[in-house]
Amino acid sequence: MLTSEVLAQLKRLENKSIPVIVDDPQCDERMPLTAVLHEPPRMFFSTETGPQPYTAQRLIDLLEKLDGGVPFDAEVAYGDDWNFQVVEDLGVYDGVLIVKFSVPVMD
Repeated sequence: MLTSEVLAQLKRLENKSIPVIVDDPQCDERMPLTAVLHEPPRMFFSTETGPQPYTAQRLIDLLEKLDGGVPFDAEVAYGDDWNFQVVEDLGVYDGVLIVKFSVPVMD
């Protein structure tokens, strides 16, 4: 899913103060999103670094800021830069925003 598609879905949310959770099927875990890193040609979501978990509004603000300085629509990914995972689904479940990622591309 491209950054513009993620932003469009985020902006449609009624409650933008909900936490953002990353669903990683590789390790069957759900963890809070704590960082977003731009590494062309992708925008990587991370659960390993960062001071505090993201809310939907904080994610919107950061993606808009990063997207403004990038001359192309970056793909949103998770994991390693050589064996990344892409967004399969984005939705609100049980009061949190779940970003579901695919299995790694090399699997």
